[in-house]
Amino acid sequence: MGQTPASYLTDVRMESGKQVLLREHVTIADAALQLGYESEAGFRRAFQRHTGVSPAAWRTRQRAQSVPAAEALPAA
Repeated sequence: MGQTPASYLTDVRMESGKQVLLREHVTIADAALQLGYESEAGFRRAFQRHTGVSPAAWRTRQRAQSVPAAEALPAA
């Protein structure tokens, strides 16, 4: 595998976290609890270490990328 068990577990949790964060009406705190973190802050730190951005920033980018171009334009 080329990585420690702890590193592998973190990878799995962060990939799961990404999926949870994309769900509607799920807060960062809800995601942290669902993934087994004792605190929202702990999840935020781990997510940022793993991805390089905060969970909120990552979610905002992902949602912006999934909006079709026509919908992203302001109404005239």
